[in-house]
Amino acid sequence: MIIPSLVVLAATLAPLPQSEPGATKVAVVEDEQTESTRRLYELVMEPDTTPAQIATILRAGADPDASAKSIGIPGFRSLMHRPAVNLRDPRAIGVLLNAGLEPSPSAVEGAVRFNPSAEVVALLIEANRIAAARNSSRGNHRRRVEVIGFAAQAGVDALPS
Repeated sequence: MIIPSLVVLAATLAPLPQSEPGATKVAVVEDEQTESTRRLYELVMEPDTTPAQIATILRAGADPDASAKSIGIPGFRSLMHRPAVNLRDPRAIGVLLNAGLEPSPSAVEGAVRFNPSAEVVALLIEANRIAAARNSSRGNHRRRVEVIGFAAQAGVDALPS
């Protein structure tokens, strides 16, 4: 019984990871929504996650707009970046898109580089094209053109017009 107590004590006394200078501290609220959102982040890491699993966790209260930092997950770019790279089922990506998420150019580039599903890549390129048209006043058009050029170089032939 002494060893488990020592492990708990060591974990309690371990120094917290240091933030980058100037980074703001975010207090994580532990509630059902935070737990559901953490589960959503876990699901998008698994290549075989189904659309039903994602839809279920969203219905359970997961917040697809919550930042990883706000729920205590360090080192995550955005929720959309990981499924773009990991998920193989375009319908699972579709559930996230229908929940209001937009793939960033870096998420699309990650999909082009690492996701073997041409359907997922084509879906994300199209979703990025639509988002870029909506957000063209914010100057994202140039980056979208770079991503489409990169996709063409990578041999993705399902590029939307």
